[in-house]
Amino acid sequence: MALELDRRYPKDQILEWYLNQVPFGQNAYGIEAASQTYFKKSVSEISLGEAAVLAALIQAPSRLSPYGENKDELLARKDDILDQMAAKGIFTPGEIEETKKEEINFAEKRIQIKAPYFTLWVKQQLEEKYGEGFLREKGLKVYTSLDWEVQKIAEEAVRNGVERNKVYNAHNAALVAIEPETGEIISMTVGTGDYYASPYPEGCTPGVSCLFDPQFNVAIKSPGRQPGSAFKPFVYVTAFKKGYDDKTTVIDEETNFGVWGEKEYIPQNYDEKFRGEVTLREALAQSINVPSVKVLLDFADSPEIFKSGYEPDSVKTAKELGITTLKPPYGPSIVLGGWEVKLLEMVSAYGVFATDGLRIEPVSILKIEDLAGNIIEENKKTPKRVLDKNPARLINDILSDNEARAPLFGWRSALYFEGYQVAVKTGTTQDYRDAWTIGYTPLLVAGVWAGNSDNSPTAQKPGAMLSAPIFHNFMEKVLPGYPKENFENPQPTEEAPSLP
Repeated sequence: MALELDRRYPKDQILEWYLNQVPFGQNAYGIEAASQTYFKKSVSEISLGEAAVLAALIQAPSRLSPYGENKDELLARKDDILDQMAAKGIFTPGEIEETKKEEINFAEKRIQIKAPYFTLWVKQQLEEKYGEGFLREKGLKVYTSLDWEVQKIAEEAVRNGVERNKVYNAHNAALVAIEPETGEIISMTVGTGDYYASPYPEGCTPGVSCLFDPQFNVAIKSPGRQPGSAFKPFVYVTAFKKGYDDKTTVIDEETNFGVWGEKEYIPQNYDEKFRGEVTLREALAQSINVPSVKVLLDFADSPEIFKSGYEPDSVKTAKELGITTLKPPYGPSIVLGGWEVKLLEMVSAYGVFATDGLRIEPVSILKIEDLAGNIIEENKKTPKRVLDKNPARLINDILSDNEARAPLFGWRSALYFEGYQVAVKTGTTQDYRDAWTIGYTPLLVAGVWAGNSDNSPTAQKPGAMLSAPIFHNFMEKVLPGYPKENFENPQPTEEAPSLP
């Protein structure tokens, strides 16, 4: 084909075709688009030095991006191209030396990408699997799971929530939404929704000291964030797997759980009060800490398991539901969310409750076609049962029980949706560094994290004040697009095992 093109057309024509379609990075295809993207002017107006930069970019537009780590390599390649032009007599050595001294000023704002956090994550997955060259040359069509209408609602909810939360010294947030029956990710957004926004405060170091770091996707990247009480359902469902139920009672009282990490572990409740005998329904719905530690050490696992070095059953449950970040050694504070997790994995794991115990891995790519329309990849993931139905249904029933949580949250809190049965759990970490709200119906799961990119504390407010309003604003606009469907009621359990 190359020989035939060369026979039929002059080289200037072939070069013109090439320059009008070759990728230059930043979603710029063709020399005019590249000039507008990098210099904010037409290609007919650029200088010789700027033209050499665009020529240099063609070899590796991602690696040589002026917005990345290899800008110096790009400028060195630009100078090499200029030297070759002098060597071929196109310009004099003096003209080239003057051109090399020209300061190249790149446009501050790069091309905007719709749903950038999701889109760039999908791009990263494709590059890891197929390689950058293959993607650039094969003309692939990639069909993703994102729902653009839902995404716009999510971006607005998170953006408004971040602005509202600044008064509480919380400058970032993230939201992920999944349809649990298919695992399809329909929304993912972080902060303002603008990947190219300026970090905050001005002059901070991204990845180190920024309260808001727009180019770190907190929804998916490591290290994760501590989930606080949002981790509790994994422990309670482990107890339910062993025959305990929501009517099982424990005593909420000040308790010394012994020495852990070379000091005595005496956890407190959020309000520094104790309630005496409570049911597991009350303990989980109102997120009471001391009973939750007792559930972990008495019903789900045992102190001996934690001290023996074996993996506790509650940790196994969380891993079976899709949490990959838990690392030993473990201790009783794990029930209060003392280990790091990722927002995407937490939302997916809660989806297992929504489907009565069926797990399907999160899906972002539905199908990939080549230039001829042939399918080269298609999502055919099938659900796998990782929980029995009744333990999952008990969790759904408790987390959607507005009456049970009312003593803590009130009757018409941000967790309540009139006319819909929505199961919800919040979480707040030690020192108020992280605020979580994760909730679901049988057809939709959404999770919100709020806090600061540098892991610094927010104002001393519970997670429900920072993350729950974002969650509510999102869900109240999205839920009407789904059929109203309630959870299946749990079956009465047989006589619960005797208490330890």
